[in-house]
Amino acid sequence: MQAAVEKMTMDMTRQIEEKLRYVLWTAGLEEETGAVRPAVYAEQEVQIYRMEERHRQGCPRIIVILGAEGCGRRTLMRKAAARLGEQLICADMEMLYQCCLENGTAVFRVLSVMVTEKRAMFCLIAGRKEDDEERWSELLYGLIKEGISCYVVTDRRIALPREGCYEQAEIRLWPPDITQRVMLWEYYLRQAKVSEEVKAPFLAGRYTLNAGAVERVVRSAGLYRDGEGRSLIEEQDIVKAVEMYQNESFSEFAVLVPAAYSWEDLIICADTRARLQELAGQVKYKSLVGGQWGFYEGKPYGRGISALFYGPSGTGKTMAAQIIAGELGLSLYRVDMSQMMSKYIGETQKNISSLFDKAKDMDIVLLFDEADAFFTKRTGVKDSHDRHSNGEIAHLLQRMEDYEGISILTTNLRDNMDEAFRRRIKMMIEFQLPDEQERRLLWQKALPAKAPSGDDVDLDFYARQFELSGSEIKETMLNAAFLAAAEGGAIADRHVKAAVKQCYLKYGKLMLPEELEGR
Repeated sequence: MQAAVEKMTMDMTRQIEEKLRYVLWTAGLEEETGAVRPAVYAEQEVQIYRMEERHRQGCPRIIVILGAEGCGRRTLMRKAAARLGEQLICADMEMLYQCCLENGTAVFRVLSVMVTEKRAMFCLIAGRKEDDEERWSELLYGLIKEGISCYVVTDRRIALPREGCYEQAEIRLWPPDITQRVMLWEYYLRQAKVSEEVKAPFLAGRYTLNAGAVERVVRSAGLYRDGEGRSLIEEQDIVKAVEMYQNESFSEFAVLVPAAYSWEDLIICADTRARLQELAGQVKYKSLVGGQWGFYEGKPYGRGISALFYGPSGTGKTMAAQIIAGELGLSLYRVDMSQMMSKYIGETQKNISSLFDKAKDMDIVLLFDEADAFFTKRTGVKDSHDRHSNGEIAHLLQRMEDYEGISILTTNLRDNMDEAFRRRIKMMIEFQLPDEQERRLLWQKALPAKAPSGDDVDLDFYARQFELSGSEIKETMLNAAFLAAAEGGAIADRHVKAAVKQCYLKYGKLMLPEELEGR
């Protein structure tokens, strides 16, 4: 009878071992070229080495390796294992959890024997689901109950077991600083065929990418090079690859806005232009003032730069954001607030956190266009809906304040903005409707030099007579051009008059008949 039980136990053990082969894998330094990356996290590697050396006996350990995707978490674990002369056994959290559901706690006993016999370090790779907290706790409790020490690789904080005897620690992998980014760019650029004009220090200063992102960008740049039939990667290939990488990360909540304008395209008053250039200067000299001059010392928060552009529609607020991003060499992403907001409690805050978590690892400009839809004055709490709505606004304000990048918000209704929001904004810049001189320039820019137009089109008259915004002037001239094209001739005064009438009707403006004959 005992022999039969032992045979059944051995058979079950073999079955579990067979299943674990599809769940576990052994990682070594020879597996990936990424393992010979520059030692970005040498200090953390030493931490792991010391923990393993001093705590081989006693309670099991749960050590969380916390960092963004692509920052080098697994590479760090491989290096630490190699330094200790041990194997590294890894498992996907979701797959191991399913294996335990199918085979029970015997999985932990078999796993304990495997880890002990191979003198290996055990590493659990986090799942991507937001609702994994309960699974984490169950899985980790089963591991420590069998005496298995575990490293957990994750990009977010996890729920640890409330029961059981174990030691715990967290090793945080912060985004690489400028010196480390230079090392990463130099390493990956050496692996590719790159033009001498592509400089690692410049790229490291322009893009705050981690190791995995730099590797992907250089590989993608190689594809752009090959597609153009060139032998060397140029800076333009790097720019395209970075934009593709960032767009992939932000596609859920934001869209890339091309920086298609320059300062010459923006017709605004001198005071507004000076304020915009001051904003650009704060970004340009942020490292000098905050770092070298010491203004950020002892100030872990509030390093970001936020601005509110307010004024009537069509006065150039969005164009100004594009120009600033273009001058700084940064990508501009317009946040889609409709995708951020959810009717389900807690989901909007999760979306906000996801947006800023992704943005913090990239040097970009976030544009909240028509932000008054979300940043309106908070209401008195009459029901649960009001309470959660106010909580969402507070959460967004806090994340904006913590964000070290650039946030630009635009609104037509400044007085509707929440007071707490105004306190957190560093710069508030007003955009006014253009005066007559500015309207004259706008009318001239709205009529391309190659467009056929009659001598009877008096742009000075339209600039003097009609108080239109910049976007309304562009729209009016475009409509006049289509009217002329439909008649098969040049743009005449009658076409512009008809287009002005359409504009006034569209926007509900009052026009007296004699206004069109007022010259």
